[in-house]
Amino acid sequence: MTTSRLIPSMALAAITFAIAAPAFAAPPSAPLTAATTPSVDPATQKKLEELDQKVKVLERLRELEQEAADKKKATAAPSRRTPRTAS
Repeated sequence: MTTSRLIPSMALAAITFAIAAPAFAAPPSAPLTAATTPSVDPATQKKLEELDQKVKVLERLRELEQEAADKKKATAAPSRRTPRTAS
């Protein structure tokens, strides 16, 4: 393709893209507000809050267990094994 024919084709492609691009763009999503969020009955909301609290407690207990294990590992007596040497 020669340069003289290439420029018009590039221009045509650019114009086509400019016209078609909005059709392929994602529609803007509306932010969630109190008016758009689904309502949850009070019993379900209470259960969700209880479960959320349980998860937080269990996560904290796991952190404490991990910290205790790390501390125990750090304060453990070093191994007295000596590497074997070839005789």
